[in-house]
Amino acid sequence: MARLWQQRCNHLYQSAVLEFCKARNEQLISDSVVIQNAVIIEPCFIASDVVLHNSVVGPHVSIGKGSKIENSVVSNSIIQQKTTIKNKVIANALIGSHTIVKGKAEDYSLGDYSTLS
Repeated sequence: MARLWQQRCNHLYQSAVLEFCKARNEQLISDSVVIQNAVIIEPCFIASDVVLHNSVVGPHVSIGKGSKIENSVVSNSIIQQKTTIKNKVIANALIGSHTIVKGKAEDYSLGDYSTLS
């Protein structure tokens, strides 16, 4: 129960920070993001070297450097660096670095170097 509460607090904090930065017209999406047939619903933070392919991202999503989102929908989530997400619908998730996520829609949190297929 404590973990769920902490995760919810993290999402609320992230949402507030993204809204604040957007209101100040700060650049939250890196110029090096590759967008191929994808939609970004702001506010979102998207780091450098991210690839978005056939996906919808946002609102309230943070994506770390070098991640790839393909054929997916991601909302209200934090995705850390060098993570790959394919063929997923993800909401309210916290996903660690160097993680691979493929398959059906679920609610979960994954640590670094995880694989979920």
